Amino acid sequence: MEIRSCREKVGIAQGELAKKVGVTQQYLCCLERGKKNNPSLKLLAKIAEALNVPITDLLKQKAG
Repeated sequence: MEIRSCREKVGIAQGELAKKVGVTQQYLCCLERGKKNNPSLKLLAKIAEALNVPITDLLKQKAG
């Protein structure tokens, strides 16, 4: 998932995004690092909306 790169492009802090979408910063960190890899579609939609990006941008795999 590309949550971190999308978040960084927008320039929003991890804690701020977590608060906007209703999860803990620790959970969001785990998503970004790949330690949690099955977020609900509803949560992904909230993250995409908060970052103003298409949900598909969050689902892209990192190259390499």
